[in-house]
Amino acid sequence: MVGLISERLKVSLSETLTRFYPLAGRLRDNFLVDCNDDGVDFVEARVINNFHLSNFLDRPTLKVIDHLAPPEPTDYYKTPLLLVQVSFFPCNGVVLTVKMSHKIADGFSVGIFMKGWSDIALGSPPDAIVPDFNAASSRFPPRDDIPIISFTFKNITQKKPTRVEVITALVWKCAVAASRSRFGESPRPYALVGGVNMRSRLVPPMPKYSFGNIVGMLWAMLDNDDHDYESQATNLANLVCQLRKGSQESNDDTKIKEIASLRQVKGDDMEMYAHSSWCRFPMYETDFGWGKPTWVSPTDEDGPVGIALVDARDGEGVEIWVNLFEEDMALFEVDQELLAYASPNPSALLNN
Repeated sequence: MVGLISERLKVSLSETLTRFYPLAGRLRDNFLVDCNDDGVDFVEARVINNFHLSNFLDRPTLKVIDHLAPPEPTDYYKTPLLLVQVSFFPCNGVVLTVKMSHKIADGFSVGIFMKGWSDIALGSPPDAIVPDFNAASSRFPPRDDIPIISFTFKNITQKKPTRVEVITALVWKCAVAASRSRFGESPRPYALVGGVNMRSRLVPPMPKYSFGNIVGMLWAMLDNDDHDYESQATNLANLVCQLRKGSQESNDDTKIKEIASLRQVKGDDMEMYAHSSWCRFPMYETDFGWGKPTWVSPTDEDGPVGIALVDARDGEGVEIWVNLFEEDMALFEVDQELLAYASPNPSALLNN
């Protein structure tokens, strides 16, 4: 079984790279990808000591996940742009971990690649998913040659908040509350910063399989100089509005310059939270021939303070990974408002 799985993955990966050919190249001068077909890294690992996949999934931790991921590169200019590790557990359990250079791809691009790879592994036509490498470069030309001033967005101001917006706002609210307890009465500025998938937000929208870093910058802030700071920090509806506004302004050049200036002024006093969302990415649609994933998760144990979201396998729930300072986490994980909606450290097998 191990040999069959390994062979299917390697053969289908080679075929997939003929479509996603930049991934087999190397970075040159931090400005371009040399499509020289140097290839990617494919690592096989065996899990020993009779540690079964069900043992890991019952209470998954990032410390264990880290062992299931390819090692971090030491030279980003010589390392492959794609790293793959397949780990074989006793009794035919399999974990597939993929790391792709953020220099050339965002999270949605990773999802496109994984779906394309699994389709080829199942024998689907190689052109089932055809990545578009030109859409981003034509829509976002080099700024030195053709400066980008503005874009038109679809009108989303009248829509109800999405579940991701509400969940993010709730988690951020509870994280801020925990942090404020640490700082006492002194009000501090808080910011939530992350990437926003711009493919469907632009008018006209980008092609479905546009490949690259097609993201704007989400910025939501609780400014301690605002007269309604307390209301902003404690009212969930206000935080949802902050997130929506930040999303709408995520590719506004003027706003981004204002943010850069504000970060200089606030300096080290500002508490920053990174934000990442894999929601509505096709991660659970991959099937290499032995079924769809039981569980999908991030792998960055040493990531920044912040919040990462991914859809649960059942399509109903949203899993959230939260990385906080130890003092803040002690208060965050017992927050009663949070616990009214979420279960801490659930088994990954609950929704399967």
